[in-house]
Amino acid sequence: MTFTVHIAEITLSPKIIEAAITCGVRWAILVHTTGRFSKYKSASEEYIQIEDEILAKRNQINITVLRPTMIYGSSSDRNMYRLIGFLSNHKLFPLFGDGNNLMQPVHARDLGNAYYDVVVNKEKTLNKEYNLSGKEPIKYIDIIKTIKEYLNSNIKIISVPFGLSLLATKLYNSVFGKRAIITVEQVLRMQEDKVFSHTSATSDFGYLPLDFKVGIKEEVQEYLNGIRVDFSKVTYK
Repeated sequence: MTFTVHIAEITLSPKIIEAAITCGVRWAILVHTTGRFSKYKSASEEYIQIEDEILAKRNQINITVLRPTMIYGSSSDRNMYRLIGFLSNHKLFPLFGDGNNLMQPVHARDLGNAYYDVVVNKEKTLNKEYNLSGKEPIKYIDIIKTIKEYLNSNIKIISVPFGLSLLATKLYNSVFGKRAIITVEQVLRMQEDKVFSHTSATSDFGYLPLDFKVGIKEEVQEYLNGIRVDFSKVTYK
């Protein structure tokens, strides 16, 4: 069976599907995001619209959708590696709220293995949808403390009450507008649990993701080995 695996960007998926159908490809494996499940409209609305329109074309092509959570695992990620850099280079870390919101980051290596396993188990994975999350949920504050420990950092964590954080962010955005590096919605989403079961993936193709503390230790070590990325000069298409 001819197939394509699309890992670049969810907004490109409609064009990928159109091209695949035109070229007679019979199976499209699309890597999207668990962001479609966010309760905040601007974070999920576009993802839902794109996916629903694509899935309506299953009468023309087989479609399997994979939805990773936050991806980490090396100096190339813009999530945990930035956080590692901040915790390494500053004396204070402002924590919006209490940090008890749950996250379930997934290591890039686990995703690579999952993509392969989906392909070779097509009798089970054809036309399915899977969440690809980390091994188990972890509190955001525990993520901070774990990275701090591996860095041997003395940074002080300063908890900013959520109401005050929200007010400050609103004022900040009113001043800087589109130049603001953090939005009100981002602060709101930091209070949202991002927990997703990967039971179906485990059952269908043996998905067994890495424990976060193991994966992040490798990434911190990469940082300590001197690998640096200037994200302001990195472009993403």
